[in-house]
This record gives sequence, C-alpha cells and structure tokens, in this order.
Amino acid sequence: MKYVIFALFLFLYIFDSKTILSGVSNGLILWYKTLVPALAPFLLYSSLLKTYQIAGNSRHRLFYPVFLGIFSGFPAGARIICDCIEQGNLSKEEGQWLLPLCNNPSMGYCICLLAPALGVRHFSILVWLCMIGSGLVVSLLLFFYHKKRFKSDASKKTHPSPLPFPNRSFTSAFDDAVIQTAKTLLLIAGYVTCFTTFGMFLARLSVLPVWLRIFLQSIMEITTGTLNLKLLPISKVKKTILGGFANGLGGLSSLAQTASIISHYELSWSYYFLLKLLQSVLFTFLLLLLIRIKIL
Repeated sequence: MKYVIFALFLFLYIFDSKTILSGVSNGLILWYKTLVPALAPFLLYSSLLKTYQIAGNSRHRLFYPVFLGIFSGFPAGARIICDCIEQGNLSKEEGQWLLPLCNNPSMGYCICLLAPALGVRHFSILVWLCMIGSGLVVSLLLFFYHKKRFKSDASKKTHPSPLPFPNRSFTSAFDDAVIQTAKTLLLIAGYVTCFTTFGMFLARLSVLPVWLRIFLQSIMEITTGTLNLKLLPISKVKKTILGGFANGLGGLSSLAQTASIISHYELSWSYYFLLKLLQSVLFTFLLLLLIRIKIL
C-alpha cells in the first residue's frame, strides 16, 4: 500500500505540480491559522497533567479524559486518552471505548464552521451536542456489549498501577511538554497537508458532479470540504447528509492522525474506524431529526 501512495504522489507531482504546491500551501495555512491555536493549549495542558499525575485520582479518573477530550477536538482527544493509559489511569479497554466520545471535532469548529455550512442559523450549539451525543451512544453501546469482559478484566486487576509522582522542577516538565506538543503538531501538519492536497485533486475532477467532489474533499479533510460545502447551492437536508456523514466520520486526515497516535498503545484502529462509521450515521440522523422538527 505504501508503494502505491508513493507512486501516486510522484505521478501527481510530475503531471500537476501546481496542485501539489497549492494543496501544501493551503494545508499549512489551515494548520498554523486554525489547528495550532485550537490544539496547542490542550496538548500542552495534557502533557503537564500527565507529568504531575494531577488526573491520578482513581475516583475521578474518567472525568479528566472525558471532560478535556470532548472540548479539545481530535486528535488531541486521542492524545489525552493515550496519556491516561500510559499514566496508568485508564486500561486499554477503557481507552478503546472512550475514543468515539473523546475524539471528535471541537466545539468551536462545530459552532463556528460546521453549523453555518449546514445552514444552521439558530441554536448552533446543538450541532456540537449532536456530535458528542452520537459519540456517547457509540461508546455506551461498546461498553455494554463488552460489559462482562470489562468486569472480568477489572476483577483480575488489569489496570496498571499509577506511575510514581515525579520529583521534577516545573521548568523541566514544561520544557518536555512543549517538545511533546511540538512533535504532535508537526505530525498533524504532515497529515493535513497530504490529505488537503488529495482533496484538491478530487475537487478538480470535472467529470464528477460538484456535490460529489465536495463530499470527497470533505472525506479527505473535513475543514476544507466544509468550507466549500457552505457555498454549494443545494437544500439544507442534502447539505446535512453530506456534511453530517463526513464530519461524523472525521475525515481520513483525522483518522490517519488518530491511527498514528494510538498505534503505540495497542488500541485497534480498525475497531475505531467502524465505531466512527456508526457515529457518522447517528450524527447525521440526529441532525436530520432536529431539522424535521424544525429546531435547526
């Protein structure tokens, strides 16, 4: 598969280098203007919490990844869950079923970008609540489906013991947190530029209808696709179906970013992908339901 991707990039660069340059430029602009300001504080905060075991209280160990994850957006949500697993506050099973709930588009994205693109003029926060609600339903379904196994694992004490509290200065911990945050942000930059470029190629395929090109672009990278979806002259219901499915799934860019993060912690990406597919259907259904009863 990797050789096919390398060959495709080489072919595109030789025959349409302008689109490559434009896609990389747009991807980097999106990264440093939107993603860095939105994700950097959460990633930095998460690294510091992991270092100082602030989230180590066993009675509230689920509160930290859930609360911070649903507000941070992906892939920061996946990073936070993996930090909790490494810290010993979550088991791998718990991390797996928390991913659909904690690794979604951020509240700011849903309210300020997705809602206007779908034609929502009032109660924009309901779009974000539908996103979190669909993730919660999927996470609960997975939890109850494996409830017996989770209980069995808990009885065998599969949860790792929390790491000892480090005796480090704040300056040293902050330096390490900055380095870890920069690595994650650079990783995101690479994926965003690649998938934005692929999306631009798909958007320029004149043999396809406009709505399909924009949908495919959204599947590649949801931010650029959603911006173009806002300009598409179709009904609100059709926009909701196209935008709801793509954003519920998260786009291949965010899926690839998440795969890169969770692969080091033995979390199943294929399982996560199937759960996100289910979530995208539920998210779209909830939006259509609110449109049907004339709330959105």
